[in-house]
Amino acid sequence: IKEKNIIADKQINHINIVDDYAYLSTGFGIIVFNLAKNEFTDSYIIGNGGSYINVNSTVIYNNYLYAFCSNKILKGDLNNPFLGNYQNWSQVTSDNSNNFTSSVVFNDKIVFVNELTPNDSCHLLVFENDQIDTLTKDFKKIEHLSANDTKLLVTEELGTFIYNTNFELIEQYDLWRCYHAVYDDDNLWIARVNGLLQYKNEAYVKHI
Repeated sequence: IKEKNIIADKQINHINIVDDYAYLSTGFGIIVFNLAKNEFTDSYIIGNGGSYINVNSTVIYNNYLYAFCSNKILKGDLNNPFLGNYQNWSQVTSDNSNNFTSSVVFNDKIVFVNELTPNDSCHLLVFENDQIDTLTKDFKKIEHLSANDTKLLVTEELGTFIYNTNFELIEQYDLWRCYHAVYDDDNLWIARVNGLLQYKNEAYVKHI
């Protein structure tokens, strides 16, 4: 990607791994990498008229690939072999000034972040049956979403918040400058500016 001859932002914003494929969200579109063959197999340049567009993250939901972009949400049918053509993508939302960033599938729904501008706050939204609803409002800045079968992890710069499948807050870790959180079996790992923290059964274990 670094050596690719394009005039666009080449930053990789997010990597979504599903089966043998990694979907790389970049500053110009989506790149598909085949993990089994160790090669890039496709690229989706899906902005207006086939132009570059900043894609912040992707999820796969009901066999559609959803792209969360700087000012809209797009989706493409994975059964369509021609997703490289922008005309085979449809808009889920109209163009607006908000920034759709992190996303994850949880409890058979898409949960995603709507970063509002210019007031520098975030709303957590849920998408189900072609409807978008607000879960919670006014996070300062959500850095990352992740989930397992029973818990949704919301990481923002002031801590990590954990919700159950009813979207009720069940755990909260008030930590300064958090960037990422994930479960590994019973272990909760939280990445902060100064290292990695491990918790188990809500108890602190160690700092790496």
